[in-house]
Amino acid sequence: MDQGPFPLIQEMSTLVKNFLVKKGYPFTETGLLQAIKENKSKTNVYMAVIGLREVGTQKSVEWLKGLVNYPMDDVKSTCLLTIAHLVGVSETPFYSAMLADSKYKQKTYAMWVISQVGDKSALKAVMEYAQKIIKKRVTKYSLDQVISYLEKNSWESKVEETLLKLKEIKK
Repeated sequence: MDQGPFPLIQEMSTLVKNFLVKKGYPFTETGLLQAIKENKSKTNVYMAVIGLREVGTQKSVEWLKGLVNYPMDDVKSTCLLTIAHLVGVSETPFYSAMLADSKYKQKTYAMWVISQVGDKSALKAVMEYAQKIIKKRVTKYSLDQVISYLEKNSWESKVEETLLKLKEIKK
């Protein structure tokens, strides 16, 4: 089992595999993409997205990106984790776009992915997100992930100032 970011624990892997095989989908990238394409049930799609962490490749990424507006929140958020697991930092512009997109409501997941695998190209989107947190002074946001990412990129003066404000909110 690959140990990239957001790996599946063995029990979850077994559960997903057994569920999808019972539904008639081979536990292969092609089989799981077929479950997504057929879209017979939200649960099938959700399980396929999770399963792709184990058997997916770059080929799956475009299909996963197409699920960010899926009518099930678990699918919307989990597809980002699966993309990050499969291709990591290379999709930082996509993760940043999701963080900045007002229609994408799973900001915690976008920020979690950026904090784990994002590179410095996400800085603008993270800073804008941080400013919203500071303005609203609400701690329900993914404050720890924002702070973690900004600490890794604290070489810029604006970042230091923002970090101090976020840490003050966290208190």
